[in-house]
Amino acid sequence: PIETLVDIFQEYPDEIEFIFKPSCVPLRRCGGCCNDESLECVPTEEFNITMQIMRIKPHQSQ
Repeated sequence: PIETLVDIFQEYPDEIEFIFKPSCVPLRRCGGCCNDESLECVPTEEFNITMQIMRIKPHQSQ
């Protein structure tokens, strides 16, 4: 796995009315390919990571 910037909107696509701060977070994820074309990088385990992210609902003027 390599450190990859993950867009919060990709993880929560149904929450488009919010702004997230930060909008991207670094996570270690499999890249999908290896130096050997006959091999593929796949996760051997999965776990949750807790991060503090602000979810802001913008004020809408009428």
